[in-house]
Amino acid sequence: MNTNSTLKKLESEILEMESQMRQQIENADDTALNWKANAESWSVLECLEHLNRYSEYYLPALATALQKAPKAVQSDIKLHFLGRKSIEAVSLDHYKPQKTLKRMNPVSSKLDKSTLAAFMQHQQTLKGLVKQATTVNLNKKLVPVEFFKLLKLSIAETLIFMVEHEKRHMAQAMKALKESQSLVA
Repeated sequence: MNTNSTLKKLESEILEMESQMRQQIENADDTALNWKANAESWSVLECLEHLNRYSEYYLPALATALQKAPKAVQSDIKLHFLGRKSIEAVSLDHYKPQKTLKRMNPVSSKLDKSTLAAFMQHQQTLKGLVKQATTVNLNKKLVPVEFFKLLKLSIAETLIFMVEHEKRHMAQAMKALKESQSLVA
């Protein structure tokens, strides 16, 4: 994978999610944002809160990794086995329902529009980290995996994982929003 094109793609995908937030989700009422198809499914706010919880771990871990990484620009990103499997597990292209860790599961949480603001703040931080990533060796394995910190992902793998995970749950949130609005119409 080419470093520059991958980072540009990630930045573009983050901007697209921000646009969806501004144009569709932020204007929705509380009923639509909290609507669920059933007790096990997630509402729009629960999808975004799940992403917020991941961001609260991975964004500081990425920032630390970027500070520690050697300055270097490489032309190619190399995905290792764990990184490739982690990205595959959350990718929309390989959709398979996943069980989430209990501490990352927001089901039945009391959520409001502050969840949206937190998500947008995390997007700003993630965009900044993607920009920072242009100056370091992205193949360095410096980011501990959230659920088992002895395992590490490379900076590139973590950035790709974060954006793919966000795309997956943003699609889930958009589906919940559309379903809630179809019931009202």
